[in-house]
Parts: sequence; C-alpha cells; structure tokens
Amino acid sequence: MRIFNFLLPIISFVLIGCNIPNNQNSKPLPTPKPTIDKSAERITAFNLMGIYKWNYKEGDREFKGKTIVVDGIVDDVTSKFFDLKGDKGAAVVRVYLKSNIRLSESTIGKNITIQGRCTGGVGLTVTIEDADIIE
Repeated sequence: MRIFNFLLPIISFVLIGCNIPNNQNSKPLPTPKPTIDKSAERITAFNLMGIYKWNYKEGDREFKGKTIVVDGIVDDVTSKFFDLKGDKGAAVVRVYLKSNIRLSESTIGKNITIQGRCTGGVGLTVTIEDADIIE
C-alpha cells in the first residue's frame, strides 16, 4: 500500500504530462517585415538607371557600396535574381535578395520597393545585392 501511495502521484504526473500539447499544430510566427533604413536614399529604378547611363562614374560615386531603397516595376524573374525596369530601353536594375525568397513570374509588371546594397553599374545593368522586399 505504501508503494501504491508513493507511485500514484508519479504515475499521475507522467500520464498528465503526456497529454500536454506539443504545439505541432501551431502556426509559425510571421516573419517580421523589413523596415526602411532612414539613412538610405530612395530613388526609382528609372532615375537610378538614368544617372548611370548619363555618367556611370557619377553613379558609382553616389551609390556604390551604399544601402538604397529602389522603387520599380518587375521586368524579369529568374531563380537567382529579378530585374526592375530601368528605362524604356534594355537598361535594368538587377536585384539579388538576401533571403531564399524568390518572386514568381506573376509579379512581372507589378510595382515593388526593395532595399539593398548597390554594387555599381556595368553596361546597362545596375546591381543591388543583399536586398529585402519592403513593399
């Protein structure tokens, strides 16, 4: 009888403890939306490409190595990057996201705002790396 009185609380604890939910059905916490760096210059993809096309050295002096916020229209989507329309011609702002998130082709033609580090311009392409989608 003493053993039963001793084991009863332990057995009850184990049985009740086994029924505690393990949160397997709980939803994951939402990923926080990146915020805009207040010190980052904001520019449209069209204007950014205009500066680089006019004088790429001036564009590099102004933007290369800096975090900038770029508003533009998605022009092309690949598995590694996406392009924002830079102007009416072939010029683009090429964006590499820092996360594994990839845009779908359904975003082509839609407005988007990104924030990332400008690595400069080559030819008709300005590259933004380590970017986050802001809007």
